[in-house]
Amino acid sequence: VRDPAGKNVVGVLVLYLPHEADGRRSAVSYLDVARNSALNTFSRQVAELLALDREWSRGLTSMQESAVSLSSEAQKRALRLWRRVRVLVQTGWFRSVRWQEGPLPDAAEAKQVTWSTRMRVRLQHYAAKWCGQAASQPPPRATWTAGAWTLVGAFLGLIVPSALEKFYFHDATNLVLMLGSFGALATLLFGAPASPFAQPRMVLLGHLQSALIAVLLDYLVISEHTHFATAFIPQWVAAALVPAVSITSMALTGFINPPAAACAFIYTTGNETIKEAGWWYLLVPLLGSSLMILVALIVNNLSSNRRYPNFW
Repeated sequence: VRDPAGKNVVGVLVLYLPHEADGRRSAVSYLDVARNSALNTFSRQVAELLALDREWSRGLTSMQESAVSLSSEAQKRALRLWRRVRVLVQTGWFRSVRWQEGPLPDAAEAKQVTWSTRMRVRLQHYAAKWCGQAASQPPPRATWTAGAWTLVGAFLGLIVPSALEKFYFHDATNLVLMLGSFGALATLLFGAPASPFAQPRMVLLGHLQSALIAVLLDYLVISEHTHFATAFIPQWVAAALVPAVSITSMALTGFINPPAAACAFIYTTGNETIKEAGWWYLLVPLLGSSLMILVALIVNNLSSNRRYPNFW
């Protein structure tokens, strides 16, 4: 039995005629639920199927309505997105754009965009980078407790190589153990010990690379203190070239350490005392940074809020 529209099933009419000889008695027997459990089970199953059919019909209708709504919302989003990027497409920022639906931008109109318009869009994009990112925030300032640990660690980390230079290196080897780059290294080890640049691997291998590059390139530098036949690079050019090569080498190998680049700069622009060290200069940043790392291991781990290193 269907509704007047003929779409939905609203009922099931079951007609049953027994074929026994005594029709009246047989009919009463079949209609008795206690005697004929199969008819009762059949009726219950038919009622459950009707309920499921109606539920399915309502769910199907709701799903169709949701699909239409989603399709409409997707079209609205695509239109809003196109309004944002059409200027970039027309000015040539996006060279190939494929659209599944909707009209394509007018190619002739895009070709008519002048060079000044393209440059204006590029300059606007470039200037927007200067504004920074809203999601990025500067790190919070240190607490008084953290500042006290930084003070103690930085002092001990710098006093050890300074004392070693004063009482041993200056008289025995004439080597300079205390480099200006150690001040920046102390900032990392004790001011930001969790920084990737402050980890032992970065510090040691970064200083080794930078010192090696500085000594090698010094053979090509025209200097007052060294006179190599292979020298052809002016001193003022080498002051920029050697740190640049050092930084690039650390970036390519993955052992970036900012104080290590300063170590290369110190050797390139150094005085006669530093130049006389020659290949022994490789030991100076390695020894000094190793002593500071040892102090950082001891001091930083005494604090309950610090852990050093994060990796070796």
